[in-house]
Amino acid sequence: MRRRPECRPLLLRGKGLYPETVKKFQLGYCLNTRDAFAKTAISKGYNLEYLQKLGLVTMRYEQPADNYRGRVIFPIHNQSGKILGFGARILGKADKAPKYINSPENEIYYKSKVLYGTYFARHSIDKLDECLLVEGYTDVISLHQAGVENVVASSGTSLTQDQLRLIRKYTNNLTILYDGDAAGVKAALRGLDMAVEEGLNVKVVLIPDKEDPDSYVQKIGADAFRQFIADNKQDFVIFKLQASLVDAGSDMNKKSKLVSEIAETISKINKTEGFTRQQEYIRQSAEILKIDEEGMTQLVNKFIREKMTKLEKELTKNKNPDYDVPEEDLPPIPEEYLDDTSNIALFNPHEKQEQELVKILLRFGQKQFSEEDNSSVADYIFHLPYDFESLSDNEMVKRILHEYKAEYDKGNMLDSRWFLYHSDPEVVKATTVIWKIKKRN
Repeated sequence: MRRRPECRPLLLRGKGLYPETVKKFQLGYCLNTRDAFAKTAISKGYNLEYLQKLGLVTMRYEQPADNYRGRVIFPIHNQSGKILGFGARILGKADKAPKYINSPENEIYYKSKVLYGTYFARHSIDKLDECLLVEGYTDVISLHQAGVENVVASSGTSLTQDQLRLIRKYTNNLTILYDGDAAGVKAALRGLDMAVEEGLNVKVVLIPDKEDPDSYVQKIGADAFRQFIADNKQDFVIFKLQASLVDAGSDMNKKSKLVSEIAETISKINKTEGFTRQQEYIRQSAEILKIDEEGMTQLVNKFIREKMTKLEKELTKNKNPDYDVPEEDLPPIPEEYLDDTSNIALFNPHEKQEQELVKILLRFGQKQFSEEDNSSVADYIFHLPYDFESLSDNEMVKRILHEYKAEYDKGNMLDSRWFLYHSDPEVVKATTVIWKIKKRN
């Protein structure tokens, strides 16, 4: 889309932006009149319906009027440089009007799937193997002007999975730059568990109080700004722990809740290469929280098992006969393995989640888990950073998992019949019990 008619490039003197920067980002300005833009756009053949969908024009008293009058216009580009929508910042005092307004979502613009500045930053992110994330449009533009170009903006919203996957296309290293006030600290914690789960190495940098990336880079210069980032990066998990611990104070209930929150965050590190990092997080967290390291490990494993249970439920929402063995084909469960209430006696009740993990592998191991890389459910499970030895105390569960993993490592993808018709009758019994538990739960 071309630059909007009558939205002339504007030198934002208060922000110190140069004309070439304004031109690069295609910044514009909508005159502070009722309908100057609307009249000009319509006279040049722009479709009124499309102008409304983009938020550029609104209808007042059945007449088209400028929606962004008196505002600086920030075109929002996709990865290939095409304009999807607009952000608009009011000049002067906002009074009752919002400081920023944005294009409404439509057929081509989905805010949750876009990061401002990606088109201009993508090559630098790839080259430096790091993405800096800020909040606002002017933060991105000022940093680019200063020569710090590996930066994009979330536009003040919590990060979404689509945005995180967009970052991951270029790098696994994400550094969040936030204002150092209380609001900035809280903002830094939003959505970052999801970033950890996506496999990103997340760092946090707090800009000094009463500054933002825009003002701070202008104050100290690009070289000093880069050095400040390098010197002040904090690991997200430890940052979250320490910031939340300060907030909890002496409140034991808050501290107890914090222990669970941190354990859940650590459990989301789901890449094989993250296993050592996960163990180090457990060690550091236990030390900071002054709790037993083994207890922290067990809590992390609890969240991993719960995730497996949830995964099994999601996979079975739309039952697929290709992954189920018909009831009539199952070996019978010996009576001695059933008590008088029809509960399975072969396993202890607290081992239900371990059984669920085995069941997921047996029923869905070959099924596609991720459309992005054609990975299977077995790929996902065996790339989780847990140790089978600590996950379950049941020797039969361990045996089934280890045998499945051994064949998986050889490139063989087992199905349920491998274990349901195993040469060892004890394995057959255990597998059949696990398989039929779903009928009785």
